[in-house]
Amino acid sequence: MAELVTKSDLAAAVAVINLTLTLRLGAMLAVGFGVLATLMKLL
Repeated sequence: MAELVTKSDLAAAVAVINLTLTLRLGAMLAVGFGVLATLMKLL
């Protein structure tokens, strides 16, 4: 039997995906700035 998915289930799933994407993007941005700062000190 297929389970019914409610709108609140979908909203919760989208919220979790948004949060993980935001955290991943923030982490990549922080790493990018770290690498940039390191390169600027070396050169």
